[in-house]
Amino acid sequence: MYRITPLILLTLLSAGQARERVCLERNNIGQGFDFEVDPRGRLQISHLDRLVGNLIWARLSPDDTILEETIGRVNLGADPVYHTDLYLEGEQPWICYRDSLNGTFHVAHREGPEAWIVEDVVDQQSEAGRSCVLFKLNDQLNVAFSDGGVVKLAARHNGGAWPITPIAEIPGAELGRDLSFGEVNGAIYLAHRGISGEFMNQHRLYMTKRVGQAWQTQKIDSTQQAGLHPVILAYNGQPWVLHGIVTSNYSDVNEIGSDADGGTLISWGDFGGAPWSNYLIDSYASGGSHDAVITLDGLFLLFSRVYQASALFPPDYGLQLYEGLPDSEEATRLEESPQCRHVYRRLQARHNAFRLLVLGFVDVASPCQNEAGSQRICFWRPEDADADAVPDEAEAREGTDPQDPDTDGDGRDDGTELLIDGTDPNRPDQPPEADAGLPPDAAIVDAAVDAAIEPDAGLPPDAAIPPDAAIPPDAAPDLSVDEGLDPDMSHDLGPEPDAAPDMSPDLAVDGGVLPDAHPDLAVDDGVSPDAHPDVAVDDGVSPDARPDLAVDEGVSPDARPDLAVDDGVSPDARPDLAVDEGVSPDARPDLAVDEGVSPDARPDLAVDGGVSRDARLNHDAATSPGGDGGDFEAPNDGDNDSGCQIRPGAAPSAAWLLALLALVACPRRRARR
Repeated sequence: MYRITPLILLTLLSAGQARERVCLERNNIGQGFDFEVDPRGRLQISHLDRLVGNLIWARLSPDDTILEETIGRVNLGADPVYHTDLYLEGEQPWICYRDSLNGTFHVAHREGPEAWIVEDVVDQQSEAGRSCVLFKLNDQLNVAFSDGGVVKLAARHNGGAWPITPIAEIPGAELGRDLSFGEVNGAIYLAHRGISGEFMNQHRLYMTKRVGQAWQTQKIDSTQQAGLHPVILAYNGQPWVLHGIVTSNYSDVNEIGSDADGGTLISWGDFGGAPWSNYLIDSYASGGSHDAVITLDGLFLLFSRVYQASALFPPDYGLQLYEGLPDSEEATRLEESPQCRHVYRRLQARHNAFRLLVLGFVDVASPCQNEAGSQRICFWRPEDADADAVPDEAEAREGTDPQDPDTDGDGRDDGTELLIDGTDPNRPDQPPEADAGLPPDAAIVDAAVDAAIEPDAGLPPDAAIPPDAAIPPDAAPDLSVDEGLDPDMSHDLGPEPDAAPDMSPDLAVDGGVLPDAHPDLAVDDGVSPDAHPDVAVDDGVSPDARPDLAVDEGVSPDARPDLAVDDGVSPDARPDLAVDEGVSPDARPDLAVDEGVSPDARPDLAVDGGVSRDARLNHDAATSPGGDGGDFEAPNDGDNDSGCQIRPGAAPSAAWLLALLALVACPRRRARR
């Protein structure tokens, strides 16, 4: 990648548009030149190096940075390549060209930096591709090309195959020179020059149109030999074709005659109907190379060269632009050189995304006034002072600053916002709103709060409660009681209410954040029961917090009577669910009674271990602090080899706690559930 060095940098005001002229630095380039303007306002270019014969793709950015890549060597001096065609699919370039080294014809497309895929259209020695044009038909890429006097069409299929169909062939004529493509009212046209006659010296314009699934060809008669470099335009609902008059000494080899260009014609009419009309725009030294576009308001813009090298008249070389329906008096000179010879070839006119005109051409300058000769690719393009891809004229319409590439200062230049993002370059984009209310030094740690809470808080140091131990119903009526927590210890699960008054109310409340911080987020660990009744309540929330959610271990019986009650819940909590371990026998007489329940609780179910109600419920006298520590033993029922014993030396605790320890300390068999 390198920066362009302007050969000439001028400013011209024409057609209401300020333009600058800039040329690529490299010399001896431009043979087979074509270009397009991509969606980012960059000029993409195809051409050949005249000396080495390499096919080159280049991309010129608005800031004059140029990227250049070589596709391959394709040119042989004895069989020069004069034509390529560049087609853009979005930003991806496709180029059709003839490889004269092998006599083959190809289409290349760019797949990444310096990565080009070359696909064979004709892979055998032939005349194919001396002229070609790429276009889309039914969402499929097509290429029309000349091959031995016949116009052929190849449509690209998946995998890079290009099946070929002849579409224009007339006995006694050689068709397909200077091919161009156009679409008018949905109809597809190809314009091309054909040669016929006894000495193959009669040049005429031919039009080929797609009719249904077939193609038809018609010769456009004129009083003069014509058809040079045709350009198809949709004007007044008809196809208009701009083409040049061919002089007697015109040569297809060097593309220019040695004397004056013969003039420029416009032909129009109905395909297959009455003879077409012809109108001579200018007979003065013009027509050897040209292009044209139609503006949005229907104006006709013709870009043409002037080439006069007659011995009868002073030499005249230049470029001119016609505005409106062409008339010789309406031409504006873009360049003129009465002293030094300049031959302008391969003239191309394109609209950019702002419908402003971009003009490209090859300037072949002969040595003159101590200046060496040169051949360079040049452009007249709209002025863009800040090089943001939005020309100054468009900046005036958009209200942006032509001296500042990023008018709104949001980090994206005006061209990116207008051409790519579709945003307003006059208003900075708003970043996502940050969470408000969080003090600068505050931090919410996204970690499990349980890791910071003593797992056995509230228990005597040496005490341990087995997983299935039952907690008395009134141990923690307003908290989810887990493993022996003191009912008054809910304040230990989080800071005091004033501990974090500035915490962000719009953040998740975790690990003891003030209950009022955010009632609509998940509440965790020690938050007031009013925090959010409609969110899952975990660890220490009042039973009224969410009665419709699962209640776990030791919650007040009123919390959720319609959910499963586990481990030490009051018998009234849910009489229709399974009652486990130490629940009053009246809780559910129709369910299995387990371990130490009075035989009267459910006489029709197996009573486990033969233990009387008094044996299990009054064992606290034997184990309470200060007792004699006598042994308590349950007889074996035959299903278990061991008995249940409480021996002297048990850890001191409340009578009810050790009684429950005794209940679960031995292996047991559960009754049917």
